[in-house]
Amino acid sequence: MIRQYFTKGSSFEDITDGEVEMVMNRLNHRLRKTLNYKTPHAVFFAGLLQEAA
Repeated sequence: MIRQYFTKGSSFEDITDGEVEMVMNRLNHRLRKTLNYKTPHAVFFAGLLQEAA
């Protein structure tokens, strides 16, 4: 999925930390069919909240 943002053959040395953060945020907040149309972020933190309770 990261190749949608950084094309094949591009050097990761030229990518800034800010760009990586932006892509990571977008991917973690994208709805996923395999997660029953929830985001990875929501699923991960729902699990943490259940463990804490």
